[in-house]
Amino acid sequence: MAKPKKTESSPTKDLLTRIRERYKLMVEADEDNRRLALEDLKFTNIPGEQWDAVMKKERGDRPCYEFNKLRVTCKRVINDMRANRPAGKVRGVEDGDKDTAEIYEGLIRNIWNTSDGDTAIDHAAEYQVEGGMGAWRVITEYAYDSAFDQDILIKGIPNPFCLYFDPSAKDPMHRDAQDCILTERISKAAYKRRWPNAEVVEWESTEFDDDEEWQDDETVRICEYWWKEPVQKELWQLEDGKVIDAASDEAALIPPETIKRKRSAICNQVKMVIASGEAILEGPTEWAGKHIPFVMVYDEKMVIDGKVYWWGLPRFGKDAQRSYNL
Repeated sequence: MAKPKKTESSPTKDLLTRIRERYKLMVEADEDNRRLALEDLKFTNIPGEQWDAVMKKERGDRPCYEFNKLRVTCKRVINDMRANRPAGKVRGVEDGDKDTAEIYEGLIRNIWNTSDGDTAIDHAAEYQVEGGMGAWRVITEYAYDSAFDQDILIKGIPNPFCLYFDPSAKDPMHRDAQDCILTERISKAAYKRRWPNAEVVEWESTEFDDDEEWQDDETVRICEYWWKEPVQKELWQLEDGKVIDAASDEAALIPPETIKRKRSAICNQVKMVIASGEAILEGPTEWAGKHIPFVMVYDEKMVIDGKVYWWGLPRFGKDAQRSYNL
């Protein structure tokens, strides 16, 4: 009897399999919260959603009036957030650090203004208050087409429900997350221009992603997969207190007698690939920072009986609103 042939494995296939498995895990871990959040968003913003479908059918020809008090309350909270925007302050630890702190603060303000960070944060606040969760991201772009210098920018995420984080992360800002996935729809024309040799195969969808019926024939869903890869490094501390990587080009120029201390460290290298339903389209590319460059914020979040729950302002006002409508 002939033995079945073993399918050959490759780093690309293994990575694609890993992305699918992680995507399924992330979706299932947060499925209940996102479904309730979508109900809250529809209840607050879409006319007709404040009436239960069964109740509307029972009413027959009788009118179903709505007096949307929840939306007014949510907008009031969002406007208060806009009127009292938090702002970071860089402070020098010692007297000699004051000038450096001012430089860093100026750079941060320039990034914020260049990116129109207020708009990105306001968009996240809408989802945070009304649905319970909002998000934005940090990217780098070349300053202009013929430049080699890159600018750091803050960008909003149109649909935060397309972003999925490592469910085992404990930090409120997901700084300890080991990976995350962002799905996105792009036009098929843009897909073919960017990856002309790749088949147009859509990444699998969920009920929370962008999924307009009119888009199906003209767009394709892809995903970004970001993950942290541990890297062993040797660090040197010089006599002036500066710390450098022993593997860097700078280390080759350092006289041995100026090295005060050495130690090994396990650091995280953040990497990213773009994938379709059957192939890795782009990457892996390395990110300069030590954290995955996405920020997810919650309105309220608690662990109850071992399960994570998060919600927005409408969650506990829906019953009162329905009573008011009746």
